[in-house]
Amino acid sequence: MKVRNEETPSNLTENQKIWWNEIKDLGIELYGLPDKKIGDIAKPINLRPTQLNLRVSAPAGIVAIEEALQKCCSIDGDTRAKITKYMMKVDAVFVLVKPSEGALQKTASGKYIFVPDEW
Repeated sequence: MKVRNEETPSNLTENQKIWWNEIKDLGIELYGLPDKKIGDIAKPINLRPTQLNLRVSAPAGIVAIEEALQKCCSIDGDTRAKITKYMMKVDAVFVLVKPSEGALQKTASGKYIFVPDEW
C-alpha cells in the first residue's frame, strides 16, 4: 500500500482541486486494512478538466471508493431527497469522478428521488 501524499497535485484545475480535497479523506472499507481513505489508495490526474481521473493502486479499492462516494450527498431542502454529490465510472485504466448532474423526480408514492444524468 502506498504512503499517502498530503499535497494536492499542482497540475489539477481549480475545480479538480476542490473535488479532490472533498473526497480524498472519505473513509473506505477495505478487507483487512482498517482506517483507510480514498487518498491512501488513489492519486488524482488531470486528463480532462470536467472530471477527476484517479489512478488506483489497489483494484479492490474501486468498490470501496464507489461506496464512499455514494455516502457523499446532500439533502434537498424542499423535497428531502438525497442527492449524491459525485458520480463515478471505471474505464480501462482510471476511476473517473465528476459532480453529479440530474433531476429530482416524483415517485408514485409521492416521494422525490434524485435521478443522475447518464455519464
